[in-house]
Amino acid sequence: MMYRTILINPKQRNLERIVWCESEHESPKIYELSTVTYGTVSAPYLAQSTLTQLSMDEEANFPIAASVLRNNLYMDDVLCGAATLEGAIVLRQQLKGILKSAGMELHKLCANHEKLSPDPEQNYNFATLTETKTFVENLKGINKVAGPLTTKEFEKAETFLVKKVQEQEFSSGIDHLKSKGSVLPNSKLKTLNPFLDDNGVLRRYNIELVSDLTSQAFIAALKRLMARRGKCAKLFSDNGKNFVGASNEIKKLLEIVRKPDEKLANYLAAEGIEWKCIPARSPNFGGLWEAAIKSFITIWEEEEDSGTSIAEESI
Repeated sequence: MMYRTILINPKQRNLERIVWCESEHESPKIYELSTVTYGTVSAPYLAQSTLTQLSMDEEANFPIAASVLRNNLYMDDVLCGAATLEGAIVLRQQLKGILKSAGMELHKLCANHEKLSPDPEQNYNFATLTETKTFVENLKGINKVAGPLTTKEFEKAETFLVKKVQEQEFSSGIDHLKSKGSVLPNSKLKTLNPFLDDNGVLRRYNIELVSDLTSQAFIAALKRLMARRGKCAKLFSDNGKNFVGASNEIKKLLEIVRKPDEKLANYLAAEGIEWKCIPARSPNFGGLWEAAIKSFITIWEEEEDSGTSIAEESI
């Protein structure tokens, strides 16, 4: 925030240029950055030097605040105090004045006395902004009251209702999952190994076993998955190059994954499902489902060692 309030000398702006092109069919555009740019090596020095120079230029008008800017500043945080309440009030006023003279604003004030709290008008402005935002959001849906509902609205409503029910039934588990990354050891959700998606909805991994490597078996497994979880819009799979050198049976599966045959392709097209492959030798692109497969293999190996078989019908 502080960097964006400090302007670069116009004579130096040609040294901070960005060449940008929207597409290969358009000519590139050249932009010059006019403010101190976050991430550049010189940014901290330029910001600190600007504030130091400001304290020197305005010391006659704001003597107490000028000393604080030189000695009690850490990046964009001012850490200071006074021996008396009156002195603290004067210090706050001078800090606001010296920064305002340079086009900066002192905000996020934190103090240990109620008389040093942010000004009432600032709180009022924030409250007004919050109410205005809520009012505008409500206005967006007025023309939808009598009109037909869209698929996106159904999905949004379903997500909202599912999330509310989960918060009522599994509040402690969700709180622990947010803070610790896992549910409590004695939670009834523990065996499901759940996680929170981007919308904050509680979900679990789902593994489908296929008894053979034919398209029919794969389609049957896909139908079982969609019967329980709903139809998916996209299918993501491993690119398959990591299977090089594997057994012939695995290579057959590779062909199904990389090049769906006519039956599989027709089924996916009829169901409106798009097939996508992650980049070669990049299991990290698989994210959660790659981790789920790894976890399942560990459990499967333990079951196999104990002599317990896992049949496709029992999954």
